[in-house]
Amino acid sequence: MLRACVAALRGIASCGVDEASVIDAPHNTVDAETHGGRALLVHRKGANAAHADGAVIIAGSAGTFSVLGTGRGCADALRSCSHGAGRRLSRGEGGRAFSARDVGRQLRGVVYDKRLAAKLTPEAPGVYRDMRRVMEAQRGLVRVRERLTPVVSFKGV
Repeated sequence: MLRACVAALRGIASCGVDEASVIDAPHNTVDAETHGGRALLVHRKGANAAHADGAVIIAGSAGTFSVLGTGRGCADALRSCSHGAGRRLSRGEGGRAFSARDVGRQLRGVVYDKRLAAKLTPEAPGVYRDMRRVMEAQRGLVRVRERLTPVVSFKGV
């Protein structure tokens, strides 16, 4: 998927792609690493590697900021950090808690297909944790470089 995105961006005449700046952050990985002098297989499910000075991206929701950061290499956290804001409500709970109108309010200023608002309630921004609190909780794991504001949100439903 990442390669397809890079290829699509390359196809836009006014948009260059610096391949060295691409961050591949899959949601589920297993990496062979050494921690505390022991060779381990580290399974990160919903977590990112946050090696010292390594690039990290932490996703917010469709309507809240994401973070581009640098890992701090915290050994106690196995050089890891969160992958994103994380859900505070399940999809079913989100679908019941929010209406299409709520989705519209929460995505104010973000371009999205308004015809799908009723189908987007399980993924409404309010379903996710507050990114400010998420980032505060892991300030020892990640150094924030940039806050990224969503402009367009696309969700296949």
